[in-house]
Amino acid sequence: MNDPLWTPERLALAHDQAHAEVQRLRLQALDDFWRTTDALLAEPSRRALRTAERLRHRLMRHRRWREQP
Repeated sequence: MNDPLWTPERLALAHDQAHAEVQRLRLQALDDFWRTTDALLAEPSRRALRTAERLRHRLMRHRRWREQP
C-alpha cells in the first residue's frame, strides 16, 4: 500500500509541534530581551550610585577639613 509522507494527521502533528516550538522560542527571546535590558539599565544606575557615594565622602572630608581650628 502507498503511504504518503504527509497525511492529514502527520501534517496536523507537525503543525502543532512547530507552533509549540515557536511559542517556546518567542518566550525565550522575550526573556533574553528583558534580561539584557535590565543589565543595560542597571549598570548606569550602579555607576551613578557609586559616584554619588564618592561625592558624599569627598564633601564630608572637605567639611571636616574646613571645621578644623
